[in-house]
Amino acid sequence: MQPVICRASVVALDKNAGRAVWSYGEPTKASAHGNPIAAEYKDDRLISQILRDCAAAIDAKTGKLLWRDLFDEYCKDRKRLVNANVQLYFNGVIHTAGGLLS
Repeated sequence: MQPVICRASVVALDKNAGRAVWSYGEPTKASAHGNPIAAEYKDDRLISQILRDCAAAIDAKTGKLLWRDLFDEYCKDRKRLVNANVQLYFNGVIHTAGGLLS
């Protein structure tokens, strides 16, 4: 079996064939090193991932971007290269938290 090499933020793999089905992300952007979560909202299954500059929701079937929330509006500390925080999905809302104490 050949390893899957894909420069992306999120990759869906075919569990039987071991190949990439789809990938999302810009290969030149820094990763966030966080864990994605799977959630069902209305009739859609989505993958939510924290990236370096935003939170993003991706359609689990197609890998297409559903929405993204840029951090620029409320996060002025952009010196960090890693944004490794945890997400929680509850009652139709994805909650995130993060911060840096000086």
